[in-house]
Amino acid sequence: MKTLKYLFAFALPVLAMVAMSSCSEEEASYTPAGAVSGAQVFFHSDNATAVNLASTDGGSFDVVVSRQDTTEALNIPLAMIVDDSLQAAFTAPEAIAFAAGEATATVSVSYNASLFEAIGYADYKTVILSIDDEENTTAYGISSIEISVGFPEPWSEWEQINTCTYTLSGYWSGTHSGLPVYYREYLLNDKDAQFYIPGIANAMSMTIDYDRTTGNCAVKVQQATTNATYGPVFVSDMPNYPLQAGLTYDNYPCTYNAETGTFNLTLVYFVSAELGSTASGYFAAGVAETIQLDGFELPDATVSLEYLGVFANTIGQNSAVVSVELGADADSARVAMVPALSNEALAEILAGTAEYQVAEESSFVTFPIDATGTYYAIAVSYMGGEPAELGTLTFTAEVGGAAEAATIEDFEGDWVFPNTYKGKVYESVGNISAVEIEGVNYLLCSGFADAASLGYTSDEFLMLFDAETGLVTLPTQDAPDFTYQGQVYSVLVAMSNSEESTVFTGNLVGKLVGNSIVFTNHEDNKSEADSFVFYSPDLGLISYFNLLEWTRYEGGAEEAKAAAPAKIIGKDSKVKVKGLFVESKNIELKSM
Repeated sequence: MKTLKYLFAFALPVLAMVAMSSCSEEEASYTPAGAVSGAQVFFHSDNATAVNLASTDGGSFDVVVSRQDTTEALNIPLAMIVDDSLQAAFTAPEAIAFAAGEATATVSVSYNASLFEAIGYADYKTVILSIDDEENTTAYGISSIEISVGFPEPWSEWEQINTCTYTLSGYWSGTHSGLPVYYREYLLNDKDAQFYIPGIANAMSMTIDYDRTTGNCAVKVQQATTNATYGPVFVSDMPNYPLQAGLTYDNYPCTYNAETGTFNLTLVYFVSAELGSTASGYFAAGVAETIQLDGFELPDATVSLEYLGVFANTIGQNSAVVSVELGADADSARVAMVPALSNEALAEILAGTAEYQVAEESSFVTFPIDATGTYYAIAVSYMGGEPAELGTLTFTAEVGGAAEAATIEDFEGDWVFPNTYKGKVYESVGNISAVEIEGVNYLLCSGFADAASLGYTSDEFLMLFDAETGLVTLPTQDAPDFTYQGQVYSVLVAMSNSEESTVFTGNLVGKLVGNSIVFTNHEDNKSEADSFVFYSPDLGLISYFNLLEWTRYEGGAEEAKAAAPAKIIGKDSKVKVKGLFVESKNIELKSM
């Protein structure tokens, strides 16, 4: 059916032309060919128009000449035209000799060793052979033939060595698996080789030049497909992009890792009027595409990002905290906040022109932010100095509201405290009251986690109040020991890491926003800390690098105390263990 479609497409203009002619009253003019005479000698249509001189035997190549009248033996003059500098290199007979009764004759054109010395490899020359007798030629045959001759560069034969998966991100997107991979080597050195992969996206075949000594690759200009609007679409690496000079492999690398079977290519898909397109420009430039040969045991160089929240320092500067998880074989990763997840942003990270941070192990990075909104991050892992894997992140960060003009009395009352117990998050009711200690105004916080119901005895800690700013500060401080299930625990008000049992000291700043006291995490808390304020092996106020918020309890104080055990509300949480988030166990609390 496809053939029929194209046949009809070509037939339509012909039918239209015939219809137009039939409407004319004038008769179509017709000039018949002249009468046939002579031997009617012509060059056979099966003659090659390109000859690989390296593959010919005895330093010559043959051309077949035919005739219609075979009655008698016949010698027909033959003329040969070659470049003046190559006259001595080629030799051809002066006449074509036909034996009586023979319809064909073979002309042998020879060349000597001086020809290769003159032109070398891949410099093709034109040899023109002509039947130099007009009386014995024919208007219905070929009387002159042009043959391109030369010595192609010596390569080994193409051999299929594997199959592969091609990951596309430029003109097309997605992956194409099971593609054959062909390979050949240049025979005159130990450096140059080529890969050939046909059928990519069912449209494109790609030849990749490969330097066996360095692992560097080159994708020279070649047609990728045909666009319905612009005609031929071409692909190349960036340094070979004909519409922009000065691009280098340092900024736009193309490599093949023979140990992993992985190609990392930086390509451009474009159209060019000079190459036959209807316009000039690019569809996608600087795009990273990969080819993975099958059968390789790949290292784990993955990189993944996770948004953990926002912290603010004591002067109100906000930063987003992002965790970076590297695969076991990744040496490092470049991580950057970008305007959008785009190939242009990726190219800048690879080229080193974007602002980025380097994570040399699984850790955290921070990015300053000014307002609540949607943000984007890109990470590129590196292994052996080469880019390996890509990780992206889209997240919404919420920056806390402005502090209200507050007095110390505004903080007094009953509040709902979030807290943790054995990896599970709860809410319970506590109290804040103003106290004066040695002339300094404090806010005394008590009733945290409803101490009596959990079986421990001490839960008090202090906050400082700044009358000028209306902010409260929760400083590092010692707190009384408490006993839980027969074990005495020392509590330090600070940020803590529940996995490694370490404490990070630092002041936490809170502000009154509506019916909430909002605390932000401290800028120095960039390790794997997952909670702050109270620390023990099982108990702590929790933040997960986000806003810690205490909300005002609307009931009365007596009601709060009576309702405290019932106000403990279990919520699912996640506890970070050895870099992996796992669901915490359900813990059933029992009143004493």
